[in-house]
Amino acid sequence: MNLEELLQKFGSEIEGLVMTAIVFAEDGTPIAGYAPSEDLDFSIPAVFFGEVLRKGVEAARETQWGEFEESLLATTEYYVFTRLLGKGTYFHLTVIPRNSNWGIVRVKMLKYAKDFEAALP
Repeated sequence: MNLEELLQKFGSEIEGLVMTAIVFAEDGTPIAGYAPSEDLDFSIPAVFFGEVLRKGVEAARETQWGEFEESLLATTEYYVFTRLLGKGTYFHLTVIPRNSNWGIVRVKMLKYAKDFEAALP
């Protein structure tokens, strides 16, 4: 399966999914994505949450608290997940509403990580 197909499959397993994407970590460029709403522009959240992810990687390195793997950011309306892929070259970004089960998302992101990595360019 290619990244688009994998993201669609992943998305179909997430109740209330807003968006999910694979993003180039260095500059926040989405390379593949899926959202139930075809009007969603992935580039805006990818760029900004890519910056948050890069700061998390830097913080983990500077504090020597281990290697950064994933993050969960909560806003008043949404949960935003990021998980590094491809030795930190890419990340998986997923957004769900606050009334969805964030634990399921985390488990599914871990489950799909190897498949996403195998499909990376």
